[in-house]
Amino acid sequence: MVRLVERRPNSPDILSELTPALVGIHRQILEKKLPTDFTYKGLTAPWMQISIFRLLRHSKSHDPLVGQLLQETLVAFKENLSESINAALVCECVETLLHHSSEETVLNQAMPLVLQLMHHSNTNNKYVLSFTLS
Repeated sequence: MVRLVERRPNSPDILSELTPALVGIHRQILEKKLPTDFTYKGLTAPWMQISIFRLLRHSKSHDPLVGQLLQETLVAFKENLSESINAALVCECVETLLHHSSEETVLNQAMPLVLQLMHHSNTNNKYVLSFTLS
């Protein structure tokens, strides 16, 4: 669905109607309510989280639920950035934040994580961050 939306940027905004559902699904992921089959390296459905962020990026509505979800996600990943998949999720979250121009407090919360990734010893994490910010 992400590719379909990316190919038709001027299409009607069906994602605005789906935003509450996407937020609800992501909240279930953060609360680890999905079966363990969806767990990868201790994270619940990281590929699904990335897809949700990318879909939310293309939504034309600026629902306050999205800002709240992004803030919750940043708090959830604050402690463990050693795995590349966590770094990728933080980068996707930050990029979605930039598209939604969320509240200043959310952006302030993202900056320490960005700095932490910039100074991380894992080169993959630095690459993911530089790719996201370019």
